[in-house]
Amino acid sequence: MVTDRPIVVAGAGAIGCFVGGMLAASGRRVALLVRPRVKTEIERFGLRLTDFDGSEKRLGAGQLALSEDPAIFHGDGIVLVTVKSADTAAVADQIAQHAPQDAVVVSLQNGIGNVAVLRERLGDHFRRVLAGMVPFNVVAMGEGRFHRSSSGDIHVGEDEANTAGALSVPGLKVRARGDITGVQWAS
Repeated sequence: MVTDRPIVVAGAGAIGCFVGGMLAASGRRVALLVRPRVKTEIERFGLRLTDFDGSEKRLGAGQLALSEDPAIFHGDGIVLVTVKSADTAAVADQIAQHAPQDAVVVSLQNGIGNVAVLRERLGDHFRRVLAGMVPFNVVAMGEGRFHRSSSGDIHVGEDEANTAGALSVPGLKVRARGDITGVQWAS
């Protein structure tokens, strides 16, 4: 089953570190594909997730897999794409080369054109590429701290496997939406 395998966050910046960290804090196996600076920061300080409501979670560096190497996609069940839009094609090529074909790819990126780029680059090899929308802001505060500064639930396109439900954990609600394009246009 796809949800029994690790979740890989491709492009773990502020949103990716927060979402991946919340999933890991809830006991999910999470790997972050990160830039060297972020990897060094998390290895040194761990991951500290704070929220506008005053809550806080701390994770040691060992609670997540951290890598700069896209081979980290090998064996994953879900790939959360959180790169900037300009990097979508390049990360799609890395996913296509390294991830298993039954992995679910979820775009948690700003904009509405990223899913089309992912689908085009991934071709028919990946059956499920879902659009998503993150309505909240996350600020990278330094020293491994990522602060969610506004509220809202993540929305993901509805699919037969209930990927949204598989990603929903305490403190990070993920809701399935039949009209995800409408949600994206409204944000």
